[in-house]
Amino acid sequence: MTPIKGIRYMCSVCSNFDICENCERNGVHAGHAMLKIRKPEFAPAKLICQYKNIEMNQSLPSEVCLIKEDQPEKKQQPPAAKAKIPRYQARFVKESIYDKHEVEAGAEFNKTWVFRNDGETSWPSDI
Repeated sequence: MTPIKGIRYMCSVCSNFDICENCERNGVHAGHAMLKIRKPEFAPAKLICQYKNIEMNQSLPSEVCLIKEDQPEKKQQPPAAKAKIPRYQARFVKESIYDKHEVEAGAEFNKTWVFRNDGETSWPSDI
């Protein structure tokens, strides 16, 4: 594995899967949508991809993600009533040690993050 030089392509489906410009041009990993990243500082910390008509909480093999436009769309059955899965949402508020804060080598420190619950559901106490 070598460091990527030049334009980086980040897979929008697979976690932590990046390729270089030459690999993207040659069709390596062509089955998933790729995000083009020109500068490392523009890379997202997290990327969530949801294909049309596929629920996010459903774990799917990679071949299901391939969508063929030439196939006629099948009529879908109305979804059966299912229990509502709680959706937890949070928003970052602050951190105790900011990015690029210098810490001496070998020094012990604690870093804390503060988040606010922005969802409609209370967070469980065991998290």
